[in-house]
Amino acid sequence: MDNPNQKQSGRLRREIIALLADLVMIQLCFLIALILFHNLREVRGEFSVTLKYFYGLPNLAITVYWLGLIYLSRLLKTFFPQGLYGEFLRIFNVVSLGVVMMIFAMVDFSDPTSFFSSSKILIFAYWASLILTLCINRLMIYQANEAGDTESSEAIV
Repeated sequence: MDNPNQKQSGRLRREIIALLADLVMIQLCFLIALILFHNLREVRGEFSVTLKYFYGLPNLAITVYWLGLIYLSRLLKTFFPQGLYGEFLRIFNVVSLGVVMMIFAMVDFSDPTSFFSSSKILIFAYWASLILTLCINRLMIYQANEAGDTESSEAIV
């Protein structure tokens, strides 16, 4: 007979692992976007200057933004309610909504043409890398959960 506290602690552990994995992937995507931003600029300085400028408050704000969106969308609360395909669709929806919200936050409405210089490539790369990395996260977590469920069911039998 399964202990309810054991189930609860197992679920909490999976949520924390998923949150940490998402945090790592968000940071990876931010770094990819930062490298693209640095290389797409017309005037390039040292990469360390760009890194120092963006890895601080902007990085913290974007990380909190994405983790908040993921939490609010219940990506961490309900693991794979519709299977892995449903989880991938949910990730696609959350990331797409988050990127659209970021676009509206960044647009200078007094000069809308200034936004579309090299930003389109950067935003598309950021959007695609977030979807890809978060889906890979979910796939790895799903496989780990399946392997754990198989081991626990074999132990019961």
